[in-house]
Amino acid sequence: LIPGALLGFWVATHAGVRRTTAIGLSVFGLVVIAFGFGTNLAMLDVLRALQGMFCGLIWCGGLTWVIYVTPVQRRSRTLGGVLGAATFGTLLGPIIGTGAVAIGTGPAFAAVGLIALALAAAALRFPDARPATPDELPSVREQLRRAARSHGVRLGVWLICLEAVTFGAENVL
Repeated sequence: LIPGALLGFWVATHAGVRRTTAIGLSVFGLVVIAFGFGTNLAMLDVLRALQGMFCGLIWCGGLTWVIYVTPVQRRSRTLGGVLGAATFGTLLGPIIGTGAVAIGTGPAFAAVGLIALALAAAALRFPDARPATPDELPSVREQLRRAARSHGVRLGVWLICLEAVTFGAENVL
């Protein structure tokens, strides 16, 4: 994920956040389909690493895209929704795994891959995001000051920490 995020940063600065998101989704979708039909351990390891790498592109492009297109006054609420959706997505993993046991890894992972490819096609239908100009935004110091005073931001930080501690404890146990 981390190398993919660095690659995503580079792609986003050269191709834009929309294309970065679409590239990440496209390659991720193809790799997930291949993963579902893989049988060789070395191949599965490589495909899993590629999944993580292109998830980095999806996160880098998608999150930056959301930030670009969301007005400043709604940004914290929107990003909270994005992180909530991501948390929900992590909870879908075991459900997909259960489906893979029931119907086979090929069909289960192919369905996930096709959804990713459909999302990539949908992403390309949107216009490119235009970052706000510095004149349109308050200073970074002012934004941080507002965030520190916001009850919602403080609550969100604690909820994210609670989630991380819970998932960490669950994995250890």
